[in-house]
Amino acid sequence: EFFRNFMTIKYHSKKLLVTFDRLHTSKKLKSWLNGKFADYSITFNKAYDQCIEELLKAYPETWLTEDLLEKYKVIHENPDDKVSIDSVEIWHNGKLVAGEIGFTTHNAYASLSGFHNEDDAGTVQMCILGLFLKNNGYAYWDLGMELEYKYRYGAVSCNRDEQEKYYGTLGKEKLTFPVDEIKLSEFLKFL
Repeated sequence: EFFRNFMTIKYHSKKLLVTFDRLHTSKKLKSWLNGKFADYSITFNKAYDQCIEELLKAYPETWLTEDLLEKYKVIHENPDDKVSIDSVEIWHNGKLVAGEIGFTTHNAYASLSGFHNEDDAGTVQMCILGLFLKNNGYAYWDLGMELEYKYRYGAVSCNRDEQEKYYGTLGKEKLTFPVDEIKLSEFLKFL
């Protein structure tokens, strides 16, 4: 029951979810991956602490309190077969240019908070993450509270009853992210 409740972190009365039959990516993504972002890469859980630092710089007035971050760190360092706190990072020439933290429960991923330090890098990070999740067995992507920009990724607004129905569709096993760096250009095959 604890892990069922974990999916309700920031349990908004309306939450935005993306099912992968509805995933939208930026119309510019293909040209970006062939050009501006061709030599960028994505990693998972490589720079968790650095992502937290960047988030705190980007949002000094944040809901990510010190106590909550300490608890997240414990879970990040000790993931189990039910839940993990994860980081997603976009890199260019060894520099972290965008990223986020989120959590995985079963075969669903929930974004918690993200940042970007370069123009368009945040959009690219979200598009690539969505493509990764879609093509690696994830049931849905929880984008959390209702913010207008999230609708461009194909999100639908769900009330709490609908959220529970989605949760009921999850598989038994918790998926994990790869340890290897992936060139963003590899995602061209999914467009």
